[in-house]
Amino acid sequence: MKLTVNLDAEVLENVVKITGSTTKTEAIMKALKEIERKARLVEVLREGLGASETELKSMFDPASAPVREKYASF
Repeated sequence: MKLTVNLDAEVLENVVKITGSTTKTEAIMKALKEIERKARLVEVLREGLGASETELKSMFDPASAPVREKYASF
């Protein structure tokens, strides 16, 4: 879908760098998917899974964690 939006250029460039995206579109899609993922996570956590802390940790893909070494100030 094509869409025209006004974005803060500096914020968008930061998101491109943080996500390692090669295009602005890719960065925006990654950011949108992350917001969606977090919303689903909050919903699941509110409902509860009956899982232990260890089981919960095993449910997450370590690759989805932010790159902290490169952007240690976050």
